[in-house]
Amino acid sequence: AISPCGGYYAWMALDGMVYFGDYNGVVKWKEKLGNYVRDMDISRDGRFIVIGLNSEIIFKDRKGEDFWRENIPHWATKVKISEDSHKIFVGMENGDYWCFSDEGNVLWRKNLNSRITDIDISADSSYSCAVLNTGKTFLFDADGNEVVNFEAGQEIEYSVFKPEIIKLMAGKKGQYAYFLSYDKKQLWEYNLSGKVNFIDALADGGFIITAEGRNIFTFSIIWK
Repeated sequence: AISPCGGYYAWMALDGMVYFGDYNGVVKWKEKLGNYVRDMDISRDGRFIVIGLNSEIIFKDRKGEDFWRENIPHWATKVKISEDSHKIFVGMENGDYWCFSDEGNVLWRKNLNSRITDIDISADSSYSCAVLNTGKTFLFDADGNEVVNFEAGQEIEYSVFKPEIIKLMAGKKGQYAYFLSYDKKQLWEYNLSGKVNFIDALADGGFIITAEGRNIFTFSIIWK
């Protein structure tokens, strides 16, 4: 995990050890949590880190001190913290999708009926996006109301959505990758070949990295 500012990062080892460091390569703290970490994320300036540890969510500050720990009913598959650290989003194996406050209170919860593989949040945390292992995508507002859902490859009427919602629609959804168009008002859709087993990219396609077998490729989309 890397903080939005790029100044802090964290990683986990197979033995349950978690490390937290800064851009100078200094490890600020480390802790053996005893179980395999499912996912983690860091807020702006490294103020807080959220860790999904099997069926437990841990909220720590940059010094490694626990602010709270909360149990969840199923194993976490994805966790995400807002840039200002005020909201934490958790996806689970069974499709449960929960939003926590920075005090550890559940603000709202949904069940999307399938394993959640990815979560994204708008810059001001007004909207969040959950992607299922099937490729289906759900977008919610700050109060947990559903804004839209769509299947991977489905035709979308982009004109009805705000730019921040369209940006959240970008990324890998099932066997499709979506990138922001030049005018940022719609998405360009790309059907991934069966050989692509990993892809990550900036929303506008300015930098893309893929893995195909033993090969790693980087490229970018140049709009003309």
